[in-house]
Amino acid sequence: MKKIFAVLVTLLFVASVFGVAQTMAAPDCSGCNCNEVYYTVSQTSVQVGDTFTASVKLGCLGGLDFDTSPGKFSEMIQYDPSKNLVINTETGWATATFKALRPGTLAISNDCCPNDSITITMTPKSHPMFSFMKILGFGKKK
Repeated sequence: MKKIFAVLVTLLFVASVFGVAQTMAAPDCSGCNCNEVYYTVSQTSVQVGDTFTASVKLGCLGGLDFDTSPGKFSEMIQYDPSKNLVINTETGWATATFKALRPGTLAISNDCCPNDSITITMTPKSHPMFSFMKILGFGKKK
């Protein structure tokens, strides 16, 4: 019985090593040209509540990384369902419209070309009431 458990634990260990290695392996970037642009955005600085358009070339992408701070992607960005995801098969570009929900930054980078990245800054929307509050001295920390 002990031998069976030993063999099963050994097989489990070997299988988990291969599973982790496959998951953590670098993407296949053969034939990628890092001088080519693989994604564009309509604006690199947006205010909360504004929409922006992101386009991705569906060619040689090992995968896009979305790094948001602070918070998760779903808390900061919302896909705009009123505007459909448009995929142009002739040019190979996919275009989607997003809405900024919270202030912060969104960094988009390509796994195959780590130097190729775009940062979108989402700033809070300014309201006229804030200027009146500044004049009257409200909102200052003492």
